[in-house]
Amino acid sequence: MKKTNEFTHPELAKQRELVEKIKDRDDAYNVIIADAFLRGMKDLGYKSTARAVDELIDNSIQAGASNIHVRFFSESGLAKSEHPEELIILDDGHGMDPNMIRYCLNWGGTHRPGDRSGFGRYGYGLKSAAVSFGDRIEIYSKPEDGVWCSTYLDIDELCHNFQKDRTKSLSIPAAKPTKLNPVLEKMFKELGNEKNSGTIVVIKKIDRERLTKKKHDTLRTFLLEEIGITYRHHLKNVKIKVEGTEVIPVDPLFIMPGAAHTKTTGVSAIARPEHEFVVSRKERGTGNLIKGKIKIRYSWMPLTFMTPEPGSKSSPRLAIRKKNHGIIFCRAGRQLDVAPPPWMSFGNDLRHVAVEVDFHPNLDEEFGVSTSKQGVSVQESMWDKLREEGVEAEITQMFKTWKEDKTSREVKEDSGSGKKQSELIMEQASPLLDSNIPVPIEAIQTADENLKKKIEQEAKERRVDPEKIKKIVFEETQNNPFKLQEQALKGAAFYEPESYGSQIVVTLNTNHRFYTALYGSASKEVRTGLELFLFVLAKAELRSPSQVALFYEAQRTLWSAHLNNALGHLQVSQSLKGEETDLTE
Repeated sequence: MKKTNEFTHPELAKQRELVEKIKDRDDAYNVIIADAFLRGMKDLGYKSTARAVDELIDNSIQAGASNIHVRFFSESGLAKSEHPEELIILDDGHGMDPNMIRYCLNWGGTHRPGDRSGFGRYGYGLKSAAVSFGDRIEIYSKPEDGVWCSTYLDIDELCHNFQKDRTKSLSIPAAKPTKLNPVLEKMFKELGNEKNSGTIVVIKKIDRERLTKKKHDTLRTFLLEEIGITYRHHLKNVKIKVEGTEVIPVDPLFIMPGAAHTKTTGVSAIARPEHEFVVSRKERGTGNLIKGKIKIRYSWMPLTFMTPEPGSKSSPRLAIRKKNHGIIFCRAGRQLDVAPPPWMSFGNDLRHVAVEVDFHPNLDEEFGVSTSKQGVSVQESMWDKLREEGVEAEITQMFKTWKEDKTSREVKEDSGSGKKQSELIMEQASPLLDSNIPVPIEAIQTADENLKKKIEQEAKERRVDPEKIKKIVFEETQNNPFKLQEQALKGAAFYEPESYGSQIVVTLNTNHRFYTALYGSASKEVRTGLELFLFVLAKAELRSPSQVALFYEAQRTLWSAHLNNALGHLQVSQSLKGEETDLTE
């Protein structure tokens, strides 16, 4: 056994300690049960190929990987119409010693039994996930101070051996030093691994019918979105790629900065204040008090939020919301399941309301986490706790706000153009006002550069070539020279102006008191007047020479701070006046 020193990765040290303890046990490398067990594991019931791949990604993240690649392979070469013959997961984590490589292919083979510091607890994930769609698993691994070693688990081979001699115990072959074949060597180098350590899991003998998506290109697209949803909170610390394309966070609440589809159109989700609290429970057996934090995020989405984008017949936002309709449950930042609460029915309109509950693994029992980490079965006492902490009240309030917004805002104006009245008025008035006012060249250059960046960003979010949507974006800016949108902007001014080519966009900051205390509760006529006022200010700023524009920007920040403070005093004054009225009544 290799010696552990002060430079050894802590996880690797634990593995070596375990292997030392079990090295002389006769049953250490047995597969536990025979062919019925092995065949049964194939039908464990993973909801999709993505959920199975998640198990392998979990292991890579816990191994300290910075880069994880999911690759497909076919002996004849992958064409877009073909299904992959092999699915490969590569990472640059700390790797494993030979005996640990062998041990980890046993069901229950883990150095983290009962551990609650990460994703895994039972040692079932790797094997169960892999055999759910493939009959052979090959593992190649090396720690930084070791060499590549490999072994395998083959369902057909093990079952054949068992039928041949039922008295003979089934075990995983010893892991032996090996040299990576040219394909795996090339793939591993593409990780950019500076530590020269890592693990490669190759799933072979794939049953095409067990793949959620059969063809190469559709499976790639499916995994990119599903992994983006599951690991959205972890992608700032680990880079995951599927067939060379980086996974972008996909937030079903659509309020995470940088996540896909959050800024695709001018309509944004409205974030509500987050809430955190701690739950204590007694550990079974010991009676020790264990604590776990729960963090809750909320958002609601305006009526037109899930309307298809210009030039598109479908809405990716709607598809994501349909799959995440209910309360979203995450464990240590990793999404597990979506379930409706017992206190209310989640009708279609409630797709516009989103709730995420993220809990610490110490609370697994309270949330009824399944062994495969695919679902929750929340205990009644925990539902009661969530209700007590205001989840039901917040859902009710968000839905009430959404219905008021739906009633008060006309999706289409009298013209039938779908534009707001203020946008139409600005279009009509601008030609008369602009006839003798030249636009500075630097303002034009900035607007053109912003348009270029917008095209690149939308192409990245949609995962298409920029040239494919260039015309769509350009036509949208030409047809909508003035556009108003809403977005939660932390610490920003009460409105933010931006130019994209010939288009002027005003973004109302829904976090500012201008929105919450004034604009949001105003009548339609007053809102239109306020919008016109902001469009005029935005146009003056964006069409000014650079020095004047900087002055406007500085003043906008100053106005926002003063306005926020003044509206705060107004709210306090109105609250006190209301209390006095209650006392007199």
